[in-house]
This record gives sequence, C-alpha cells and structure tokens, in this order.
Amino acid sequence: DVTGVQTCALPISAEPEQKISSRPSYGYAASLGLAQLGYSAPTGNIIGAQVALRFHERFGEGQASLFGISAGIFTTGAPSSTKQPQALNSILLGAYYSHNLSQPNLNNPELWFYGEGGGMFTGNEGNTFYLESGLDLHLKFRLSFEGGLMYVFPTTYSGYDLGGLGFRLRVVLNW
Repeated sequence: DVTGVQTCALPISAEPEQKISSRPSYGYAASLGLAQLGYSAPTGNIIGAQVALRFHERFGEGQASLFGISAGIFTTGAPSSTKQPQALNSILLGAYYSHNLSQPNLNNPELWFYGEGGGMFTGNEGNTFYLESGLDLHLKFRLSFEGGLMYVFPTTYSGYDLGGLGFRLRVVLNW
C-alpha cells in the first residue's frame, strides 16, 4: 500500500513534449503589394500601393491557426490639385485570422486560408470598414504570396461612391 503518490494519465516523458507543442508562438509579418477599390467616378476603380505590418500568435494543434492584428497604409500618391480623383491615402487597422490547409511538411509550400476585418481611415471623408478573405501561399521559409477579395463598405470620397468588391495582392515576409 503506497500513500501520498500522485499518478498521472500521461507518461512522464510525454508531459514536456505536450507543453512544448501547446505553448504559444509569436511572430510578425511585413507585406508590400497593391489593392484595387471600387470607385464610381468616371475614372473608374482606384488602384494603389499597400504596405502592412502584422503581429500574430500561432496556436492550436500543430500551430495550424494564427490570429493577429494588422496595420497598413493604402496610397495612390501625394495629394495634387490636378489629380482626379484626389489622392486616396488611408490607414487600415484590422484583426486577422488564418488557418493552415496543408499537411505538415518541411519541404513543400503551405497553403493558408485567411480572413481579415477592420477599419479604413482616410481623414474627414471616406472612412469605412472592410472585410477580406483569401489564400496565402507560404514558401519555405520566410516568403509568402497573399491574394484575396476585399469588400469595402460603401462610403463617399471626393463626391463619388467608394467601396464594393476589390482585391489585394501582396508579397509577405514572415518571422
């Protein structure tokens, strides 16, 4: 009869391995690309450069899920009185979720599905919200290519409707 001995359902050697696999993994990503936003002016849709930074945490079984916050800039260039429509320079702040659709493999790229939602802030006119969903192809080891459909909730900018369906294409460096 042994008293005072604590029993565990896991073998002692499995406990450290379980702790390692379930601990959080933090990272960040920097992206550069272009985006197209719907615009009802005679000039048509707006296309501009996009730069963003994302801070995230990987979690879940096999670290196959990722959640983070993103901050970025969308710009069509410097303001000018001759430019039609006037330059659109916006800050985008959002929340980001992504899930790995691939089986773990050290040699093959990984395909991730992502969704993002947030606010687009341009100043006095054109502030709105956006939703985006797409695919992220992670090449080994730091580089990935991201492409997604973006819906910008309609608003008015320079006297015309800004919003609707658009897209973003980005090259991303992941750490």
